[in-house]
Amino acid sequence: MSYVDRAQADPLPMNLRLGIAYKVLQSEYNNLSVNIDVSRLLVARWGSNSDEFYKAFFTTWTQGNISEQIRRFDSGIGMEYWYGSPRLIAIRAGYFYEDPREGNRKFMTFGAGIRYDLYGFDFGYISSIEGQNPLDGTLRLTLSMGWGGEGK
Repeated sequence: MSYVDRAQADPLPMNLRLGIAYKVLQSEYNNLSVNIDVSRLLVARWGSNSDEFYKAFFTTWTQGNISEQIRRFDSGIGMEYWYGSPRLIAIRAGYFYEDPREGNRKFMTFGAGIRYDLYGFDFGYISSIEGQNPLDGTLRLTLSMGWGGEGK
């Protein structure tokens, strides 16, 4: 991909995301899981210039000391409860944190979902904690259709 005017171009975003989930409760009708993830934007900027994406994967780690590198990670924690056999109704909640020096986004997420046979409907809501956030009050709706398998 190229830009018409490379001097005014922003780098393409690339993220590294690592996460882990743990099933707290698993029974025929009740399932509860907790997950934690961290992510980091892999973009190296040098004044008004930036590295190509394949170089930025490595050079982004050279900007600043170790505490600055750790500060650039965003983190999130969430939980999801499913009721039913097969899974029928879901309730979800989460929290997102970004260091104040790196953007200061902090918000809670809430959601619910319902599944019937191959069809699903999910609802999500974002509530900002710190100041004005353009995502505050965002509603997300998803209609889905699956084909076979255990994921119904």
